[in-house]
Amino acid sequence: MEFQARRIDDMSQIDDKFNQYSADDWYPLFVIRDVEELLESYEDSDGRNQTRTVDEVRWRMLFGRDAQ
Repeated sequence: MEFQARRIDDMSQIDDKFNQYSADDWYPLFVIRDVEELLESYEDSDGRNQTRTVDEVRWRMLFGRDAQ
């Protein structure tokens, strides 16, 4: 499974599906695929065009089962 997270200033956005894959006796293992810093244009509340830096991380999440 592959996921993406974005950090914009102090806010973070994580794929909704991330929280859907948890089950008893399973644990996640995260493998970072890439990290990229992007400049993103957006319109502020006053209608002015602005630019912000966005850190984008893509990773794979593998599930393992606790052997008992």
